[in-house]
Amino acid sequence: MEPRDLVCARCWRDFFDTKDYEQCCAGAISSIVGIEVTSTIDEVRNAAQLGCNWCDYINSFIKTSENGESKITVTLCPTSIESCTPEGRNTFYISISRRSPAGELESASSLFLHAFTTAENEAGRYVTARPIQTDVGSAAAHRQIKTWLRECEEHECCSSPHTASMLPTRVIEVSPPGQKDPRLVESEGIQGVYATLSYCWGTVPFPNLTISNRTQFKEGLDMSTLPLTIRNAIATTREMSIPYIWIDALCIMQDSEEDKMREISRMKGIFASSTVTIVAASSKSVFDGFLYDRDNSETVYRIPARVDKGVFGAMFVNELDAATYDERSEPIAKRAWTMQEQVLAQRTVIFATHTMLWNCKASARNFGDSLYFPYDLDSGFNDDDEKYSLNLNSLLITEHEARSNKNKALSCWLRLVTAFSLRKASHENDKLNSLAGIASHPSFSSLGPNYFAGIWEYKLAIQLMWYTSDWHRTLGEDEKFTFYRPTTYRAPSWSWASLEGGVIHFDFSFDDEDEPEPEIVCEVVECSTTAKFPDLNPLGEVLYAQLTLRGSLRMAWFNPKTSNVILLHDPIPDDHDRLDKVVEPYEEAWKRHVVEFKARHPDIDIEEDPEAVNGTDYDNTNGRSDESGFTQLVVVFCLPVTLQSSSLDGTMGLLLTSCKHEGRTSYKRIGIFKRGMNKEFEDLPRRDICII
Repeated sequence: MEPRDLVCARCWRDFFDTKDYEQCCAGAISSIVGIEVTSTIDEVRNAAQLGCNWCDYINSFIKTSENGESKITVTLCPTSIESCTPEGRNTFYISISRRSPAGELESASSLFLHAFTTAENEAGRYVTARPIQTDVGSAAAHRQIKTWLRECEEHECCSSPHTASMLPTRVIEVSPPGQKDPRLVESEGIQGVYATLSYCWGTVPFPNLTISNRTQFKEGLDMSTLPLTIRNAIATTREMSIPYIWIDALCIMQDSEEDKMREISRMKGIFASSTVTIVAASSKSVFDGFLYDRDNSETVYRIPARVDKGVFGAMFVNELDAATYDERSEPIAKRAWTMQEQVLAQRTVIFATHTMLWNCKASARNFGDSLYFPYDLDSGFNDDDEKYSLNLNSLLITEHEARSNKNKALSCWLRLVTAFSLRKASHENDKLNSLAGIASHPSFSSLGPNYFAGIWEYKLAIQLMWYTSDWHRTLGEDEKFTFYRPTTYRAPSWSWASLEGGVIHFDFSFDDEDEPEPEIVCEVVECSTTAKFPDLNPLGEVLYAQLTLRGSLRMAWFNPKTSNVILLHDPIPDDHDRLDKVVEPYEEAWKRHVVEFKARHPDIDIEEDPEAVNGTDYDNTNGRSDESGFTQLVVVFCLPVTLQSSSLDGTMGLLLTSCKHEGRTSYKRIGIFKRGMNKEFEDLPRRDICII
């Protein structure tokens, strides 16, 4: 079909066969480039029914109940989004507004579009994004990987993919001389080029390396017994002409704690030194494989593209969100260990849910140059988005950057913790182990030298102000995370690593010049951890930790159900046993809180709005419990940590409960409080507070 036949006569005359539209398709991007056309809703509806593709798309924004005589104005402008690849005229900004016959604005909406076409099309010189390719196991896909490796060798910021390095302790030789099946090789310090595999194990057992089958594996691996993901990885490694691949299940003796811990301590180097990491992102289990054809059900609209006077091609368009890739929605993003496997890799080939992707230090691309656009809130729409991104390729910086800008390094770490918190390890005690390789990366060396169960020495106090969220967009609307502390100790209560189950957030962006950093109102006296394997894995699992802060305390009633923190005027007793029996009863404290609220807000009728007195309302101090199942009333100790003096209620801190440890009074964190009234925490005596 010719470009002229894709749209109605009105759209062709007023929109597509115009100089303004040509500038949109092929001219320089500027704030003055764009085209605007007005018609009636009935004109759009009728043309859509008669086969105009553009009117069909615009009609998708119109409700059936809207007045057909209303005017609809469509404005289209070219735009450039930095995080999109390839470069070209591949994204547009469209706004659609409706006005009544009397001229009153009825509604307006705007969004970004993505566009693609074929290389042979006249528009292909400008619209450089190509149709999505879903045949990720094809010969074309294999050629694409080889092309990416070749191009990466020319990148100044990337190491050569063909540089040999010392092989891991054990690797799989994918094509041993004289035999069909791969075999396990003990490297004994030799050098070579190898690939690595990042994947989900799943819950069903499968053959892996043990002390008893080690000799058998060295003779050969029976491919027919290996799960499909591992067979696919071996086949892909062969296609890349790489002689070895490292796969944890086949290269670490799974029944030897000593071997596992030794190899875990080397994983940072294993992934950082491999030629390429194969990422089976879309596979929930090792039995799923990743070389199957993907589904692509996106609805797109084919429209003309004018590239010169009288010269037309065609392109396909749809909303940009439909082409967005959210790496956190992939099954592999649920597994804790795979974060360091991908973050530390020099380059990755990612077999995603929709297509195959490439990532290296220079760029990220899709198979066949379909549009790559990573989802991350508003990532890519302004110059500062990198600071807030949770995408894996944005979480590391160079050692030089880290040392010259510690705040940027800390911001990267906090974003990394947020992204990591969405993941779970098969064994709960592996929480810190699975992050240890990243913690030892030069990006974060300037934040030490000391590292305490997921929290760095640099600006330690403010890092204590993490909090939990029970929902993330990767969940269904009616689903929620459940936070809990495992019964087996793995981290102190003041560390985010003590919790399992959801998203950890921080309110502070340490490298944002427009956001003032809060004042720290407590002092770190001492902090220490005892690592389980101090020699092999000093940044991993801990057996014990404690933190001593010098600050002030206020007792309060905490009601997790209403999020209220009601400060008490009682002095802190020497004996903390049965505090609820020696302080103001909760019922009296609540009545006093309501009276004080009414005095502060005489204009609010709490009979009409009873939740106005709750901690969830912005006029009250808010308490947030760390654990989802913690719902009982409890007397807590409020420890202020930060202060925003520009606000009357700018005090934030920890909610603690008391306990006995080694014969002395200590404390455990159970949550945080926000919007504390500054005056309520002034002129209080300071004391040393030990938190475990």
